[in-house]
Amino acid sequence: MTTATPTAPASALDAYQMVDADEVRAFLAAHPFMEPLLVEVAEQLPKYFPGAPLRLEVGYDPEGYGPPELLLEAIVPGWTGDAAQDALDEFADKWWLDHYDRGQNLLTITVAFG
Repeated sequence: MTTATPTAPASALDAYQMVDADEVRAFLAAHPFMEPLLVEVAEQLPKYFPGAPLRLEVGYDPEGYGPPELLLEAIVPGWTGDAAQDALDEFADKWWLDHYDRGQNLLTITVAFG
């Protein structure tokens, strides 16, 4: 009898929906330090947003001053704004603030309601 053992995603992107996969891959190729962080985030966020799909896209400063950044959204349709904010605050307090600097100010984590 064999037993299955949990395995890590083959790629940091396996846990995520992507708005423009080629653009996200290009961003990660330019910032390879992000991939291990994204794997860890994908392990942590479901503790605070159970069952919520996670979406990645590259975002740009609308005024063109800031560098592109990676936007990560936990998609929480049906949640109230207060519940989503409470979960995001708890994630930040218990995990994200200790790891934020690893993203070199190029990763924003937020929620989307649909």
